[in-house]
Amino acid sequence: MTTIALPKYQRPSDLVRWTGVALALALAACLVLAQFDAAKECRGGGFSAGFSRGFDVRRCDFVVRRFGHEIGRVPLT
Repeated sequence: MTTIALPKYQRPSDLVRWTGVALALALAACLVLAQFDAAKECRGGGFSAGFSRGFDVRRCDFVVRRFGHEIGRVPLT
């Protein structure tokens, strides 16, 4: 029977330390990403949308906001 030597951590504290670093980075990413708001905004309204089948695509923009201030707008065409 052949045995395969699997690598072992030299110190168990290394695994705990890297787990803590990964959790801290995940928390930081969540805090940063929670500050952004992305939505599709359409000009006109529900009444105007009823008269045009392509209204939702031709007259809408993808808007990214941070703290309520617009930082980007991409027209959806």
